Amino acid sequence: MYTEIPPPTRSEILRVHNAVSRYADDVTRTGKPKFTSLVECRPPAQWLLSHDETNHHGSGHVAQLLVLGGSAYSFCTALGFHIDMEVQGWTSILHDIAQNGTSDSVPGHEQYAAGWARLNLEGVVSPGTLQKIIDAILLHTVTTSSIPSQNHDALFFKTIDKLARVRLGENISGMNLPIYQMEGHFGEYPDGYFYALAQNLHDLSTTMHSEDAHKDVLLAGRDLLLVWQL
Repeated sequence: MYTEIPPPTRSEILRVHNAVSRYADDVTRTGKPKFTSLVECRPPAQWLLSHDETNHHGSGHVAQLLVLGGSAYSFCTALGFHIDMEVQGWTSILHDIAQNGTSDSVPGHEQYAAGWARLNLEGVVSPGTLQKIIDAILLHTVTTSSIPSQNHDALFFKTIDKLARVRLGENISGMNLPIYQMEGHFGEYPDGYFYALAQNLHDLSTTMHSEDAHKDVLLAGRDLLLVWQL
């Protein structure tokens, strides 16, 4: 069973909102995020039940998704798929807030996270953006075939979250990536890029040893030139 977290303060919500907005702007303008924006996107520890160093569902996993999403964005948009990076940023931060720190998926955590987003982000983001965040959170636990092909944001996030399972010791090479279910012609695309992106980020982050999983991922992203060093 998922566990509820303390209500956020208004200042916490606004701080993260401003950070996500900067992250989204960086990625859409330059093709990858800035180091400083990623640091600022770190959610308050009390928002995550898993804020230990296992990197399962805590701040390290959030950082992993933000870096991977920022890196994959330009490749998808170049093929004509619109990805809303504000949606990706918030979904990366909130989708696992009720997880308990183990590698197992806690039943119902996506429903809790979606309800938390609706309660706390209403009036902070636009109604359309909020609905896309809620949809992406709810759909990240379902099978890919259950996600509408026109819902690019949900399919993009599920792809990034699936690639991030490398942190759990899974062999991600050859995974059926949800992005290929997007409505329209995806064309010939090198699967190896996505697999290598996730594997290299994970492998390098485990060598950083800063005792801070979030920072380790950002440092690895910087060294792999996936993040602007600003």
